[in-house]
Amino acid sequence: MSRAWLVTLATVVLLPVFVRHTIATEIWIFAIFGLGLNLLMGYTGLLSFGQATFFGTAAYAVGYLLKQYAINVVLALAIGVAVGAASAALVGYLCVQRSGLYFIMLTFALNQMFYFVAYQWTTVTGGEDGMPGVPRPSLLGLDIHAPLAYYSVVALLFVLALWVMRRIVESPLGKILQSIRDNELRAEALGYNVPRMKLVAFVLGGAFAGLAGVLYAMLFGIVPLEAIGFVFS
Repeated sequence: MSRAWLVTLATVVLLPVFVRHTIATEIWIFAIFGLGLNLLMGYTGLLSFGQATFFGTAAYAVGYLLKQYAINVVLALAIGVAVGAASAALVGYLCVQRSGLYFIMLTFALNQMFYFVAYQWTTVTGGEDGMPGVPRPSLLGLDIHAPLAYYSVVALLFVLALWVMRRIVESPLGKILQSIRDNELRAEALGYNVPRMKLVAFVLGGAFAGLAGVLYAMLFGIVPLEAIGFVFS
C-alpha cells in the first residue's frame, strides 16, 4: 500500500476524533463531489458551472423516493448515481460541441434552468424552502442514525470512490482525457472522438456528484434549494 493511501486511511480514521462527526461527514461528501469535478476540470480541462445540477437533481430525486416510497439505502445510492449520470449525459450532450466561453456559459445557463424548475416545482421540491423530512433508513439492517455510524458509511464510500477514480484516471480513458486537456486538436488528429470523450467525462463526473447529493440529503434530512445552485459547483 502506498504512502498516499496510508495517509488517506489515517485521516479517515482520525478525523472524527478531532472534528464533530457531522462536519467530518460533510467533508467526505464534498470530497466525493470534488472527485467528479476534478475529473472534469483537472483531467479533461472542462470548466463547468453545472456540477451542482447533478448533485441537486440526484438529491431531489432520491429524497422524494425516500419520503414517498421508503426505498432502502443501497437502492437510494444506486438511483442517485444513475440520476446524476443521466442528468450529466443530458447536459453534456448539449455542451460538449462548444468550447471556451461558450461552453462555460452554456453549463451555467442549463444549471439556471434546473434551478428555476426546482424553485417553481414547489409540490415536489418545496421550492425556496427546500425538501425537508428526508429519512435515513437502516443499511442492511444496521442503524445508521448515530452520527458516527453514518460517518463510517460515508467515509467507506469515499475510500471506494477514491479507488474507482484512481482506476479511471490511470486507465487508457484517463490518458485520453488528459491528452484532450493538454492539446485537443492533437487528440482529435490522433483519431479520438473528442466530443464523445468529453461526454464520458461528464457522465462519470455526474455519477460522483449524484452519489454525493444523496449522501448530503440523508445527512441533513433536507435538500435545500441551494444544493442545485451554481455556487455549489
